[in-house]
Amino acid sequence: MTEKKIRTARTANEHIAKIAALPRGINICVFLRSLLALIKCWNAATSAICHHVSRQQILKVPYVDVIMTKRPLNSENLKNRKMTRIKVLGFLLLFFLITEQTYSQKCYYDYIEKDQITGEMIKGNTIGFGCFIGCGWIIGLNKHGNRYFVDMHIKLSGSVRDVITPKNSIIFKLENGEIITIYANEEYVPSSSLTPNWGWGQDIVSWFNARYYISEEDIQKIASSRLTYIRASVGTDTYDESLSKRKGKVFQKNAKCILL
Repeated sequence: MTEKKIRTARTANEHIAKIAALPRGINICVFLRSLLALIKCWNAATSAICHHVSRQQILKVPYVDVIMTKRPLNSENLKNRKMTRIKVLGFLLLFFLITEQTYSQKCYYDYIEKDQITGEMIKGNTIGFGCFIGCGWIIGLNKHGNRYFVDMHIKLSGSVRDVITPKNSIIFKLENGEIITIYANEEYVPSSSLTPNWGWGQDIVSWFNARYYISEEDIQKIASSRLTYIRASVGTDTYDESLSKRKGKVFQKNAKCILL
Protein backbone atom coordinates (compact mmCIF):
# COMPACT_ATOMS: atom_id res chain seq x y z
CA MET A 1 0.00 0.00 0.00
CA THR A 2 2.89 2.33 0.83
CA GLU A 3 4.38 1.94 -2.65
CA LYS A 4 0.97 2.63 -4.20
CA LYS A 5 0.57 5.82 -2.17
CA ILE A 6 4.06 7.00 -3.05
CA ARG A 7 3.41 6.28 -6.74
CA THR A 8 0.10 8.17 -6.56
CA ALA A 9 1.78 11.14 -4.85
CA ARG A 10 4.45 11.27 -7.54
CA THR A 11 1.78 11.18 -10.26
CA ALA A 12 -0.13 14.01 -8.56
CA ASN A 13 3.05 16.08 -8.29
CA GLU A 14 3.70 15.50 -11.98
CA HIS A 15 0.24 16.82 -12.86
CA ILE A 16 0.74 19.85 -10.62
CA ALA A 17 4.04 20.56 -12.38
CA LYS A 18 2.36 20.23 -15.78
CA ILE A 19 -0.39 22.67 -14.81
CA ALA A 20 2.14 25.16 -13.40
CA ALA A 21 4.17 24.94 -16.63
CA LEU A 22 1.19 25.67 -18.88
CA PRO A 23 1.66 29.04 -20.67
CA ARG A 24 -0.76 31.97 -20.43
CA GLY A 25 -3.66 31.74 -22.85
CA ILE A 26 -3.60 27.94 -22.93
CA ASN A 27 -6.21 25.85 -24.60
CA ILE A 28 -9.02 25.39 -22.06
CA CYS A 29 -9.39 21.69 -22.95
CA VAL A 30 -5.71 21.05 -22.10
CA PHE A 31 -6.13 22.81 -18.76
CA LEU A 32 -9.26 20.86 -17.85
CA ARG A 33 -7.69 17.52 -18.76
CA SER A 34 -4.73 18.26 -16.47
CA LEU A 35 -7.02 19.42 -13.67
CA LEU A 36 -9.21 16.30 -13.90
CA ALA A 37 -6.16 14.05 -13.88
CA LEU A 38 -4.91 15.78 -10.73
CA ILE A 39 -8.27 15.37 -8.97
CA LYS A 40 -8.30 11.69 -9.97
CA CYS A 41 -4.90 11.25 -8.35
CA TRP A 42 -6.10 12.84 -5.12
CA ASN A 43 -9.15 10.59 -5.06
CA ALA A 44 -6.95 7.55 -5.63
CA ALA A 45 -4.67 8.65 -2.78
CA THR A 46 -7.60 9.05 -0.39
CA SER A 47 -8.96 5.62 -1.33
CA ALA A 48 -5.55 4.00 -0.82
CA ILE A 49 -5.32 5.40 2.71
CA CYS A 50 -8.87 4.61 3.82
CA HIS A 51 -9.55 1.36 1.99
CA HIS A 52 -8.75 -0.95 4.91
CA VAL A 53 -8.72 1.52 7.80
CA SER A 54 -11.79 3.35 9.09
CA ARG A 55 -11.74 7.04 10.08
CA GLN A 56 -11.93 6.07 13.79
CA GLN A 57 -8.94 3.75 13.43
CA ILE A 58 -6.97 6.45 11.66
CA LEU A 59 -7.62 8.87 14.51
CA LYS A 60 -6.56 6.31 17.15
CA VAL A 61 -3.61 4.53 15.53
CA PRO A 62 -0.45 6.37 14.39
CA TYR A 63 -0.31 6.10 10.62
CA VAL A 64 2.30 7.46 8.24
CA ASP A 65 0.82 9.86 5.64
CA VAL A 66 3.35 9.73 2.80
CA ILE A 67 1.13 11.79 0.51
CA MET A 68 1.43 15.14 2.29
CA THR A 69 3.89 14.66 5.19
CA LYS A 70 5.70 11.92 7.10
CA ARG A 71 4.03 12.77 10.39
CA PRO A 72 1.40 10.59 12.14
CA LEU A 73 -1.98 10.96 10.43
CA ASN A 74 -3.95 12.53 13.30
CA SER A 75 -6.99 14.82 13.16
CA GLU A 76 -4.83 17.94 12.84
CA ASN A 77 -2.94 16.50 9.88
CA LEU A 78 -6.20 15.50 8.22
CA LYS A 79 -7.49 19.05 8.63
CA ASN A 80 -4.27 20.54 7.23
CA ARG A 81 -4.39 18.17 4.27
CA LYS A 82 -7.96 19.19 3.46
CA MET A 83 -7.05 22.87 3.71
CA THR A 84 -4.10 22.32 1.38
CA ARG A 85 -6.36 20.67 -1.17
CA ILE A 86 -8.87 23.51 -0.92
CA LYS A 87 -6.12 26.11 -1.43
CA VAL A 88 -4.69 24.32 -4.47
CA LEU A 89 -8.13 23.85 -6.04
CA GLY A 90 -8.96 27.49 -5.31
CA PHE A 91 -5.75 28.60 -7.01
CA LEU A 92 -6.44 26.43 -10.05
CA LEU A 93 -10.02 27.73 -10.28
CA LEU A 94 -8.79 31.33 -10.06
CA PHE A 95 -6.21 30.63 -12.77
CA PHE A 96 -8.92 29.15 -15.00
CA LEU A 97 -11.25 32.15 -14.49
CA ILE A 98 -8.47 34.65 -15.24
CA THR A 99 -7.51 32.77 -18.41
CA GLU A 100 -11.14 32.54 -19.54
CA GLN A 101 -11.74 36.24 -18.79
CA THR A 102 -8.63 37.26 -20.73
CA TYR A 103 -9.72 35.16 -23.70
CA SER A 104 -13.29 36.49 -23.66
CA GLN A 105 -12.13 40.12 -23.56
CA LYS A 106 -9.86 39.79 -26.58
CA CYS A 107 -11.05 42.01 -29.43
CA TYR A 108 -11.48 40.83 -33.00
CA TYR A 109 -12.10 43.11 -35.99
CA ASP A 110 -13.27 42.44 -39.52
CA TYR A 111 -10.76 45.05 -40.62
CA ILE A 112 -8.29 47.40 -38.94
CA GLU A 113 -6.04 49.70 -40.91
CA LYS A 114 -4.67 53.23 -41.12
CA ASP A 115 -5.99 55.80 -43.57
CA GLN A 116 -3.14 56.48 -45.99
CA ILE A 117 -4.10 60.16 -46.39
CA THR A 118 -5.22 61.30 -42.93
CA GLY A 119 -3.35 58.73 -40.86
CA GLU A 120 -6.53 58.01 -38.89
CA MET A 121 -7.22 54.50 -37.62
CA ILE A 122 -10.12 52.68 -39.31
CA LYS A 123 -11.66 49.53 -37.85
CA GLY A 124 -14.93 47.65 -37.69
CA ASN A 125 -16.65 44.48 -36.48
CA THR A 126 -19.95 42.81 -37.35
CA ILE A 127 -22.59 40.53 -35.89
CA GLY A 128 -25.28 38.52 -37.67
CA PHE A 129 -28.89 38.48 -36.50
CA GLY A 130 -31.92 36.28 -37.19
CA CYS A 131 -32.80 35.44 -40.75
CA PHE A 132 -36.10 35.66 -42.53
CA ILE A 133 -36.98 33.50 -45.52
CA GLY A 134 -34.06 33.69 -47.94
CA CYS A 135 -32.38 36.58 -46.16
CA GLY A 136 -29.51 37.72 -44.00
CA TRP A 137 -29.19 40.56 -41.52
CA ILE A 138 -25.80 41.92 -40.42
CA ILE A 139 -25.05 44.94 -38.23
CA GLY A 140 -21.54 46.40 -38.16
CA LEU A 141 -19.99 48.90 -35.76
CA ASN A 142 -17.28 51.05 -37.32
CA LYS A 143 -14.82 53.74 -36.26
CA HIS A 144 -13.00 56.17 -38.55
CA GLY A 145 -10.76 58.45 -36.53
CA ASN A 146 -13.09 60.01 -33.96
CA ARG A 147 -16.29 59.28 -35.92
CA TYR A 148 -18.55 56.31 -35.37
CA PHE A 149 -21.17 54.79 -37.63
CA VAL A 150 -23.33 51.70 -38.02
CA ASP A 151 -23.56 49.71 -41.26
CA MET A 152 -26.52 47.47 -41.95
CA HIS A 153 -26.68 44.77 -44.59
CA ILE A 154 -30.08 43.17 -44.94
CA LYS A 155 -31.11 40.62 -47.57
CA LEU A 156 -34.77 39.93 -48.32
CA SER A 157 -36.49 37.40 -50.55
CA GLY A 158 -38.30 38.66 -53.63
CA SER A 159 -38.01 41.85 -55.64
CA VAL A 160 -38.19 44.64 -53.05
CA ARG A 161 -39.23 48.12 -54.20
CA ASP A 162 -38.91 49.91 -50.89
CA VAL A 163 -36.22 52.53 -50.32
CA ILE A 164 -34.38 53.25 -47.07
CA THR A 165 -34.67 56.99 -46.40
CA PRO A 166 -33.30 59.31 -43.66
CA LYS A 167 -36.64 58.77 -41.89
CA ASN A 168 -35.92 55.06 -41.52
CA SER A 169 -34.23 54.06 -38.30
CA ILE A 170 -32.56 51.31 -36.32
CA ILE A 171 -33.71 51.08 -32.70
CA PHE A 172 -31.63 49.36 -30.05
CA LYS A 173 -33.12 48.37 -26.68
CA LEU A 174 -30.65 47.72 -23.86
CA GLU A 175 -30.96 45.53 -20.80
CA ASN A 176 -31.16 48.59 -18.54
CA GLY A 177 -34.27 49.73 -20.45
CA GLU A 178 -32.58 52.51 -22.41
CA ILE A 179 -33.60 53.05 -26.06
CA ILE A 180 -31.13 54.23 -28.72
CA THR A 181 -32.42 55.37 -32.12
CA ILE A 182 -30.26 56.17 -35.13
CA TYR A 183 -31.31 57.24 -38.64
CA ALA A 184 -30.03 56.48 -42.12
CA ASN A 185 -27.58 59.01 -43.55
CA GLU A 186 -29.27 59.18 -46.97
CA GLU A 187 -31.48 57.23 -49.35
CA TYR A 188 -30.47 53.68 -50.16
CA VAL A 189 -32.07 51.70 -52.97
CA PRO A 190 -32.01 47.88 -53.06
CA SER A 191 -30.07 45.65 -55.41
CA SER A 192 -31.56 42.40 -56.75
CA SER A 193 -30.28 39.20 -58.32
CA LEU A 194 -31.15 35.56 -58.95
CA THR A 195 -29.73 32.99 -56.55
CA PRO A 196 -29.87 29.15 -56.66
CA ASN A 197 -32.56 27.60 -54.46
CA TRP A 198 -31.06 24.26 -53.32
CA GLY A 199 -31.70 22.55 -56.65
CA TRP A 200 -35.26 23.90 -56.98
CA GLY A 201 -34.50 26.56 -59.55
CA GLN A 202 -33.66 30.17 -58.76
CA ASP A 203 -35.11 32.82 -56.47
CA ILE A 204 -35.01 36.60 -56.64
CA VAL A 205 -33.20 38.14 -53.68
CA SER A 206 -32.93 41.84 -52.82
CA TRP A 207 -30.53 43.48 -50.40
CA PHE A 208 -29.67 46.84 -48.87
CA ASN A 209 -26.37 48.28 -47.65
CA ALA A 210 -27.11 51.32 -45.52
CA ARG A 211 -25.09 53.54 -43.17
CA TYR A 212 -26.18 55.31 -39.98
CA TYR A 213 -24.15 57.76 -37.92
CA ILE A 214 -24.02 57.09 -34.18
CA SER A 215 -22.50 59.18 -31.41
CA GLU A 216 -19.67 58.03 -29.17
CA GLU A 217 -22.03 58.51 -26.23
CA ASP A 218 -24.50 56.01 -27.68
CA ILE A 219 -21.69 53.52 -28.35
CA GLN A 220 -20.66 53.86 -24.69
CA LYS A 221 -24.25 53.17 -23.61
CA ILE A 222 -24.27 49.94 -25.65
CA ALA A 223 -20.88 49.00 -24.19
CA SER A 224 -22.22 49.40 -20.64
CA SER A 225 -25.46 47.40 -21.05
CA ARG A 226 -26.33 44.25 -23.00
CA LEU A 227 -28.44 44.59 -26.16
CA THR A 228 -31.77 42.76 -25.82
CA TYR A 229 -33.86 43.86 -28.81
CA ILE A 230 -33.37 45.47 -32.22
CA ARG A 231 -35.82 46.91 -34.75
CA ALA A 232 -34.95 48.16 -38.23
CA SER A 233 -37.33 49.94 -40.60
CA VAL A 234 -36.91 49.43 -44.33
CA GLY A 235 -39.24 51.68 -46.30
CA THR A 236 -42.68 50.97 -44.86
CA ASP A 237 -41.74 47.62 -43.31
CA THR A 238 -40.06 46.87 -39.98
CA TYR A 239 -37.94 43.89 -38.96
CA ASP A 240 -37.53 42.89 -35.32
CA GLU A 241 -35.19 40.57 -33.48
CA SER A 242 -35.13 39.56 -29.81
CA LEU A 243 -31.54 38.72 -28.91
CA SER A 244 -30.35 35.82 -26.81
CA LYS A 245 -28.20 36.65 -23.80
CA ARG A 246 -25.13 35.31 -25.56
CA LYS A 247 -25.65 37.31 -28.74
CA GLY A 248 -26.49 40.45 -26.77
CA LYS A 249 -23.19 40.14 -24.91
CA VAL A 250 -21.31 39.68 -28.19
CA PHE A 251 -22.78 42.95 -29.48
CA GLN A 252 -21.91 44.65 -26.19
CA LYS A 253 -18.32 43.36 -26.48
CA ASN A 254 -18.16 44.66 -30.07
CA ALA A 255 -19.12 48.11 -28.80
CA LYS A 256 -16.40 47.99 -26.12
CA CYS A 257 -13.82 46.96 -28.71
CA ILE A 258 -14.78 49.66 -31.21
CA LEU A 259 -14.21 52.31 -28.52
CA LEU A 260 -10.55 51.26 -28.03
